[in-house]
Amino acid sequence: MRSELERFFRTDSSGERVIGTYLYPYRLFSEPDWEDPYSATEIIAEAEVASRHALITRNGGLFVRPPIALSDPLADANIVPTAEDIRAKLSFEKEAATIFNRLICEFALQGIVSEPASPIHIARGEAIDGHALIRSGGGGRETYFERTIGPARDLIRGDWIRYPIRDLAVVEQVGGQECTQQLVLVSEYLPALIAGAYSSFSRGQLSEAPIDSWIVIEQLLDSHWSAYLAGLTNKRKKRLVDTRTYAASIRTEVLYTVGTIPDPLYESLNTARKHRNDLAHRADISLDTATEVIGAMKEMIEFFTGKSVASPAINMGVNW
Repeated sequence: MRSELERFFRTDSSGERVIGTYLYPYRLFSEPDWEDPYSATEIIAEAEVASRHALITRNGGLFVRPPIALSDPLADANIVPTAEDIRAKLSFEKEAATIFNRLICEFALQGIVSEPASPIHIARGEAIDGHALIRSGGGGRETYFERTIGPARDLIRGDWIRYPIRDLAVVEQVGGQECTQQLVLVSEYLPALIAGAYSSFSRGQLSEAPIDSWIVIEQLLDSHWSAYLAGLTNKRKKRLVDTRTYAASIRTEVLYTVGTIPDPLYESLNTARKHRNDLAHRADISLDTATEVIGAMKEMIEFFTGKSVASPAINMGVNW
């Protein structure tokens, strides 16, 4: 059976230029046509993210359209990109990674964990009649093809049929970005940190997960503290804003004392802070302590957003 996937590899392809990456580990969203790998490249959702239009494909592809003013040497071999053009492309890759991480963060909070994206995971792709695929990739000293040409390779080899399948409804929820739209008001870097915490914990990286988690906790605690200060007189605000005196531990105590932090969260924050200090000052971490730190991050996110989110989980087992 001839597959429409061939359309992406024709020299006369008239597809639209996009750039993108893939969720990793790989997933499929709802049952594709198992007889035709082209079905895995279908664009199943679109979302407005940071004033850009993002596309999500059935096999976890995340794409955006680059500005048309940027050169496209693959479309015109006579083009010689200028230094200014290359700088603009590098800048847009960073913007694209930020956009993708907002979606990846929302996926993680819905229970679908992926490594965060960075510019090294982004490559040129094409969109053709409601489908999109990255068909080329590159690298420098190291190469990371799993987020660029990896899915195209798997589609050609037939390896894509081993991808786990997830409910399409999750993609619709992710497109709404109910949590990340609140989180980015605190810091545009929170989505990448949250995605990193979930991903590191899933892979058993017990030192990385608590570090990302604690940064998220402190940022959200600081936002809550600022909201508390907004209701005070100017003279008191000036004294309480000093982070050297009113560190995270003191802020937690004050916010708990005035009744703006519930008992369970108060206990979790104190436990997480102790584990974070043990890691930072004594290089002491374990599965149990990492679990408590990232669990405190989950509680803090739920407290801040008013939304229930997926519990972080670690993949453990023995197959030997």
